[in-house]
Amino acid sequence: MMVKRRTFPLLIASALAVMVYFIFTLPRSQPGNHQHLYPHHISDQSITLVNDTKHFMVGAYKEHRLEGSSVRIISIFRRDSVQPLYCVFYCGSHWANGMKAEVQMHSDHFGFHFVTTDVLCPNLPDCNPSHVTLATQADAKLAQNQTFLRIQNLVKREEEEFKFNFTVCASGHPDSGDVQADVFLIENHIFPKSQFEPSGRFERPRWLDVPGINIMEHIYREEPDYRIYHPSKMIVRPRLESTTPPR
Repeated sequence: MMVKRRTFPLLIASALAVMVYFIFTLPRSQPGNHQHLYPHHISDQSITLVNDTKHFMVGAYKEHRLEGSSVRIISIFRRDSVQPLYCVFYCGSHWANGMKAEVQMHSDHFGFHFVTTDVLCPNLPDCNPSHVTLATQADAKLAQNQTFLRIQNLVKREEEEFKFNFTVCASGHPDSGDVQADVFLIENHIFPKSQFEPSGRFERPRWLDVPGINIMEHIYREEPDYRIYHPSKMIVRPRLESTTPPR
């Protein structure tokens, strides 16, 4: 009986010691931090829905060209459903409450309901963000269960580090939602089989055994009607340009 009475206080003392150990050794939450220490959902999709909106995020990139803007989110917005949005950052070790996003919808939309949009997120002090999402509320605690994007291009690269220079020019074709149909139209519009390059300089014997159609034989240039406006494109150095003026 005496053994049991002596054992009971020892058990209580041991339990108290364990409690004290955990209280003083486990990390405490800091002001502004919330329960989860890493985004629960990180997108692996090409297009990610913004919760409670009709908008989509495509990719997030560290913006090294503009002073004061830390992240640019390439997005697709529904033009008739724009609403205030907030950039919520995960800062590597803590969360930051949302800052109001600057929404820049592109002027060319070809009559579609959706338009390519740049969303600029302001720079935050004491935050080196690794992930970002767009939310309808600024409270980071409410946004933690949303889907986040990894921020690309975190490290600034100097001009001489780029090995290749290239550009891509594509014209929008608003009358079709079928990618394969678009390819067919482009092939037949830019390289119509019924037209031939008049000089014959691309009729080369070494190409006769190559399968397919020699599109170089069908290059055809037609003078535009200068009485009407034709949407045009400029070739620029994309690393030096952030926006283009509206036409």
